[in-house]
Amino acid sequence: GYRDKDIVKKLADGENVPEPPKPKSPPPRPPKLEDAQDIKRWEKEYDIWRRDNKQVKNIPETEVMLNNLKRQYELQKQNKAGTAPDNILQRVTQIEENLRKLMNHLGVK
Repeated sequence: GYRDKDIVKKLADGENVPEPPKPKSPPPRPPKLEDAQDIKRWEKEYDIWRRDNKQVKNIPETEVMLNNLKRQYELQKQNKAGTAPDNILQRVTQIEENLRKLMNHLGVK
């Protein structure tokens, strides 16, 4: 993982470097983004979790994390839409064509 220059220098010099701080507990379960009450529940739990884990430097703010979750959710929806039956049918046709070419090349009937 990424380390600051002073940490890398200490490691190179053979010094003992303590492990970076870790969260005391796992973060709260992500909310169902269609449910406003669940989002509010998650925001409260996440705020408490962040306060309990102040020793960890890079824990995102609640709003930033919520926006990241929403973005991931939208990308998942787009990816699911990309596996429509038309795309699958095209892919199967392409695989069949490649298999036919391979069988002809190998002389298999």
